[in-house]
Amino acid sequence: MQMRFFYLDAYLLVLVTALTTVLCMFGPRYAPYLGLVDQPGGRKLHSRPTPLLGGLALILIFMPSLLWIAGFAADTVRPSAWALAGCTAAIATLGLMDDRFLLGPGKRLLISAGLFGITCYAVPQFNITIINWNGQSHGLPLGPFGWIATTLSLLALINAVNMADGKNGLVLGLSLGWLILLGIAAPANMIAPIAILLVIVFVLLAFNLGDRLFLGDGGSYGLASGIGLLAVYVYQHSPILRSADQVGLMFMVPVGDMIRLMISRARAGKSPFTPDRDHLHHHLLDRFGWRRGLVIYQLLGLLPAALAVCVPHLTLLIILCTFVAYWVIIFFAHRSRRSMEG
Repeated sequence: MQMRFFYLDAYLLVLVTALTTVLCMFGPRYAPYLGLVDQPGGRKLHSRPTPLLGGLALILIFMPSLLWIAGFAADTVRPSAWALAGCTAAIATLGLMDDRFLLGPGKRLLISAGLFGITCYAVPQFNITIINWNGQSHGLPLGPFGWIATTLSLLALINAVNMADGKNGLVLGLSLGWLILLGIAAPANMIAPIAILLVIVFVLLAFNLGDRLFLGDGGSYGLASGIGLLAVYVYQHSPILRSADQVGLMFMVPVGDMIRLMISRARAGKSPFTPDRDHLHHHLLDRFGWRRGLVIYQLLGLLPAALAVCVPHLTLLIILCTFVAYWVIIFFAHRSRRSMEG
């Protein structure tokens, strides 16, 4: 029976790869009819209209694949698969609506908070009830406030990922690394969903690096939602990724960059969601060019998390080193920009 399911999962991965490739190849032809095209201009650096296909890949391919897997899953796992598929697709749809109609940050925040809140409250596997640090067996119990803390964490992640989605390969490259780390640590019943999402991300990344498509808000929101929910599940069921500091380190760079930007904008009397060119990826682009800047961002975002999986007892030290490295980059970037403007 296990061999049968192995072959079914393998066939499904091949099918997912083929469907995602077809979407990436022929989707740009129909994207204008859906209003899912990013036009150049303003602060944007691309020179031609580019289709926004990330959200469609999650809704049309990831969700049906996950629902199909749920039909073969054990009764204890099936609600988690349904919730993962439904919430990811709903958040991706919200992002697509923003791509199409520009909903605004307030509406996006309110709706996504509602979707995450319902999911975390209704499905215990996506409700963090205790926070463990540095591999300790005893942690901080969250009790009835667990679903609220989980909801806030997921909101922070999707907004951080959306703000980081400013250059080709950045978010998709990070997502690929996150999914690999989660796949290493995941229990057996979550390997297939992670593998499906990883295959979709890999194909999207190939076309994204070729300037064939963008994720769009639908893709960045939906992808961050799916990865965030998977991280919550793995954290609660994995013998490897069992400390909150390990999980937090995975997302530390984009989330930390978002917090810095929001604070600096608020201090300047601006909305926290006001766009600018003070993101980490902007500074890396200006200083190193995008190819080297992309490599530096990926290393800063993924290497510390990988090290924490290998040597979990050093996680807090790795967090400190990552924090220092991030602020060194920001300090010299700001100093360089001031000298150029002066």
